[in-house]
Amino acid sequence: MKQQIMKQSSPTALDVTTAANNQFGIDQGKTEPDSRGLVQSRTIFLLMTVIHVSLMHAAYFILVETFSFPEILRVPAEDMLAAFQAHAELNRGAYYLFTLSGFSFILVHIFLYHSFGRHSSIAAAGRTLAVIAGLLQSLGFGRWVFLVPWIADVTLTHPEQSDTAVLILEAFHLYAGVLAGENLAFLAHGIAGILFCVHMLRDHSVPRFFAVSGIPVHAGIGLYSLEQFGGSFAALGPLNVVFQVFWLLWLLSTAVYLYRGGRQLALIQPGKWGYCSMVVLLIAMLAAALA
Repeated sequence: MKQQIMKQSSPTALDVTTAANNQFGIDQGKTEPDSRGLVQSRTIFLLMTVIHVSLMHAAYFILVETFSFPEILRVPAEDMLAAFQAHAELNRGAYYLFTLSGFSFILVHIFLYHSFGRHSSIAAAGRTLAVIAGLLQSLGFGRWVFLVPWIADVTLTHPEQSDTAVLILEAFHLYAGVLAGENLAFLAHGIAGILFCVHMLRDHSVPRFFAVSGIPVHAGIGLYSLEQFGGSFAALGPLNVVFQVFWLLWLLSTAVYLYRGGRQLALIQPGKWGYCSMVVLLIAMLAAALA
């Protein structure tokens, strides 16, 4: 009888596993997604990553050529409106691509979440913040698609109202652009990425390299949000492009690795030529972004 009582009261392997999952925030019933769903999620994750990177680069390089982006954002409003009107259709289209990239950003992180072998409350929190970051980015970029062209038209057709129009522009620039699109969006992006990387350390769907390298990259993106406060934080401005390039490279590498099912790739276990390829790719992306 005593042995039976001890046997019934002793924890089973299932009890230990359940307790460990609860401790680390792993959702019960969702720890092992079916292989077909996992493959589909990882395929869509890679596809959305490619689409997102393409939207970002296309919009960026168009605006660099036609709008002197991003330096133009720091000039007086009248000069900025004149530069925008000089290539209004191209600039408007490029900013619409940027606006759409907010939605591709959301889908990237939703399918990144579903690409893991296990789900956790940490990853779910990262997914939620990524959705918020994407919406804030679209709100910030969207003002250039509809509001700025209207204000530019008002200043040209009704010069007597130009002061009021510029005041409206400055107000939306500070609220939708600086607060929502830059400060809060980058802060949410950075925190979301760090949470995903913390989950990756426990999930083991990808090598530890991705999580360890991703944490400082996302921390840099979150840190850049302070640039909007000005003063000594203004020195962070030029680093934004560098953080974004490293993030895009990290995102692409993660998507490719997961798509390949975790098999060792030359990009991840590089060897001599692999290291050379990574350096060349990184230099090319930095040079193009900083040109």
